[in-house]
Amino acid sequence: MSNVAEKSYILGDKSKFNKKSLYNICDWQKITALITDKEESEQLAELRKKTKVITC
Repeated sequence: MSNVAEKSYILGDKSKFNKKSLYNICDWQKITALITDKEESEQLAELRKKTKVITC
């Protein structure tokens, strides 16, 4: 679905940042933005290098 979508977002809180998965859904280049909580962390700083981050 991300291949045909105009925009793609990831919604996840900080507890998901260091989780591993057996599957790779898509590359960060295809993600429009990550929507997450406002707590800053080292992992969030690294994600900001890969995609736009929206905090709320």
